Amino acid sequence: MALGETLSAGLVDAYLARIGHAGDRAPTRENLAALQKAHLLAVPYENLNAYFNRPSTLALDVLYDQIVTRRRGGYCFELNGLFAPLLRALGYSVREFFARWIDGEKDAVPVRRHRILRVDFQDGKPPLLADAGMGQSAPLTPLRYAPGLQARPEAVYEIRREDGFGFVLVQHDAEGEKRLYSWDEAPQTPRDFDGTHYMLTHSEDSPFRKTLLVHLRTGEDAANSAFSAVDPQTGKEGFFFMRRRKREREVLRLPREKLTVALQREFGISYEPPA
Repeated sequence: MALGETLSAGLVDAYLARIGHAGDRAPTRENLAALQKAHLLAVPYENLNAYFNRPSTLALDVLYDQIVTRRRGGYCFELNGLFAPLLRALGYSVREFFARWIDGEKDAVPVRRHRILRVDFQDGKPPLLADAGMGQSAPLTPLRYAPGLQARPEAVYEIRREDGFGFVLVQHDAEGEKRLYSWDEAPQTPRDFDGTHYMLTHSEDSPFRKTLLVHLRTGEDAANSAFSAVDPQTGKEGFFFMRRRKREREVLRLPREKLTVALQREFGISYEPPA
């Protein structure tokens, strides 16, 4: 199946069924909010291919097969890489930007490794920042693409300008202020992400090769996560499952032999890790 850079009507129908969106399809702000929320509640953020060293590309037919046909998830390059063509097929005007992920990074100027979308409208109001490719920190609905504070049930977000960084997305919650990522408005094409995708999925220094992360929002302030980390009891890397409900967190050890079952039961992912 060769998709090029567009999705046919039949592929759009299956994609919308995948995320559970049965509502209106007109390219409006309200419908975009419904689409992003449905996407985040249905499609998990996950880096299984990179972590288990399995090949992947950003070819549109490959992304569609992974996310829609096989009902997997992906990370930002993959998730927003497919969400953008869906929006364009529905009549939205979409621009893609290459962002620097800041949260948790040690470098003063971290590398560009996040993919985001700006959606423009002809109503004279600011565009919207759409992002179906974040993990735990994602706002469920798009943000107004303009400086200032914007409240959501799970947190207060802020877009602000910073010298040397351009725009910065900041999250404010009970734990304080967190700078998530920054971006400028240099135009990008889907091919511009290929080189960094290769690095993120092949380099031993890539955070996606070092740590497993599977994350699915289950509500406005609730989520399930599976991740790898050093087990404090054994000193060795192990897998864990976390269920978050508002400020309460339950963390359980996840034996490797139970990972496949947990992926299917908690995230709807059919995936058999290598032995």
